[in-house]
Amino acid sequence: MRRSGAPREGSFEQFQATVLFCARCQTARPVRERLLLLLPDGELHEVGAVVSTIQVAGFEVRHLESLREHYAVTLRAWVANLEANWEEAVAEVGSARARVWRLYMAASALNFEAGRTQVHQVLAVRADRGRSGVPLRPRF
Repeated sequence: MRRSGAPREGSFEQFQATVLFCARCQTARPVRERLLLLLPDGELHEVGAVVSTIQVAGFEVRHLESLREHYAVTLRAWVANLEANWEEAVAEVGSARARVWRLYMAASALNFEAGRTQVHQVLAVRADRGRSGVPLRPRF
């Protein structure tokens, strides 16, 4: 059991990175440590690996949807909201962090729009004696 406030083992507070692996070019590239503090648990996993993990855990995937285009629009709205409330954001977290957030969200929107980054929503159920409780046709 850990004490309250102490970082859990393997958490980002204990993580010291000097390289980041690039899946596209299959090499480790140097990075600045501070960049990893923006979204320490924000790794996007490949959708096939997620589905496989869900199935191994005993769930049945009933629906999978790509939200790539939607997320680009959402990120642009978040950037606009941040800029509309810039003074409050800077007062809350400081100028440097607010600039990092703006840059990260704007760059992420571009990546989603260009198809370089994807995010998916997966609906999975654990069937009860063969009954999933999911309607035959989605109602969304």
